[in-house]
Amino acid sequence: MKYLYVTFIALFLSLNTNAQEDSISDFQRSSFGLSLTQENAFGFYPVIYGSFGISPTLDLTFYGVMWTNPSFGLPQTTFSSDLWLENSFGLGFHAFGGSWYINPSLGFTHGKFLSGGDQSVAFEGIVPSLSLYINPGKMDMEVFLSLYQHLRDEVTDPLNRSTADFLFYWLTPGYWVGKRISLGIHYEGLFLKFGEGDLESSYQWLGPYIKFRIMEKYDFRFIAGPNLKKGVYSDQFYKLTVNIPFE
Repeated sequence: MKYLYVTFIALFLSLNTNAQEDSISDFQRSSFGLSLTQENAFGFYPVIYGSFGISPTLDLTFYGVMWTNPSFGLPQTTFSSDLWLENSFGLGFHAFGGSWYINPSLGFTHGKFLSGGDQSVAFEGIVPSLSLYINPGKMDMEVFLSLYQHLRDEVTDPLNRSTADFLFYWLTPGYWVGKRISLGIHYEGLFLKFGEGDLESSYQWLGPYIKFRIMEKYDFRFIAGPNLKKGVYSDQFYKLTVNIPFE
């Protein structure tokens, strides 16, 4: 739980700094939005995200993922759904003349997917992550990396259940062919670990994407292609993501 205390202390200090210096107008910048994704590995999941300035060059960022895949809560042993929940806080800053946005975050999961227990619990796992948005000129690139590590071991049936950890990442180099259309390549991978085992590659997706930008802020991106890793996941993948910023 020490990670939780450190996060709350950092959040308090950031907010306190903002309160002392809120006369600077740049601090008034903020964002809030909703992202919806449907794909054939993790299923359907909405993401709430946002940020607000805490200094002229630094943002406090946050997100919450409402995982709706019922397999993340199985086997069901209580009257509750045990659906998985993830939330995170981070810091975001611009670099290289504003063409890069760098956003490290620290999050937590709640449920039983990582802890492997019979009942869902709060703060079952920790999720350090890094997001990069790289947009010099007409370039359109995202880089994402996150590590899901269990904090609690709630396993009561070691023959059929275990804790879980995984490494999740993607890279999407693309190019704006106009004001409203971006074309590029999506590469995504997942490494899984159960119990005391080793991290092993579960899928490696590689395929083209097409993205439409409407009214200069709403994004619609579709991705599909082959799975380069033969195994438990489908030989092909597909993913649709819609991004709806409110501010």
